[in-house]
Amino acid sequence: KYDNKPLRLIQVHTAFRHGARTPMNDLGKQPVHWTLEEQDKTSFSLAQFTLYQPGNGSPIPRTSIQKNLYAKDEKTLLGGGYPGALTKNGMQMAIDLGTELRKRYVDVEAKESKDVRDGYLLPCTWSYARKLVNVQSTKTERTIETAQGLISGLFPNYLKGEENKFDIMFSGPSEYMVLNPKSCKKLQLHFAEGKLLSTQNRTDDDKKAIEIVENHLDLSITIYFCNQH
Repeated sequence: KYDNKPLRLIQVHTAFRHGARTPMNDLGKQPVHWTLEEQDKTSFSLAQFTLYQPGNGSPIPRTSIQKNLYAKDEKTLLGGGYPGALTKNGMQMAIDLGTELRKRYVDVEAKESKDVRDGYLLPCTWSYARKLVNVQSTKTERTIETAQGLISGLFPNYLKGEENKFDIMFSGPSEYMVLNPKSCKKLQLHFAEGKLLSTQNRTDDDKKAIEIVENHLDLSITIYFCNQH
């Protein structure tokens, strides 16, 4: 309450990255094997969706979407998996986030929008909630699948079948909200400044470890076991 007047939740904007993905390239002299099985999401019960481009009312076929922005779609990693692909764990992350947002914003006792209680934002039925939910994604496979997982967690019982599809609208250029210094020279400056500030108070060992990770050099780790009595 504010001045003894009840407050009402009006709108929520949630921005997030995609879930866990495979690397863009094989790393190290003994790279990890990434299999297609790790990228198979058929075991999940996922909401169906339709893709749209801003300003164009015609649906976009999913087959026209790149798997990722920086590698050819036919490229594979050691083990046969695709680079930059959402993994099963990544999809589960998205579903879990949708489940958490459901707890916060979906009134499970409200079937229609007019019945939503103070402190909540959405009714629990998708037929009413769909008028209030706007889903946007960058134009790449892993972010689209992440949006699919989140909505599946947000409305797990209502998004079944063709009649309950939700819409995903592409949000501007392919790299909208993507921090890629190759496409923005100013980002290179900001990244360099951030790196300098973040390592100012690091020990020499910390700085060496960071350099090894950034340059994909061989990393040896020694683990010490200590008996406690």
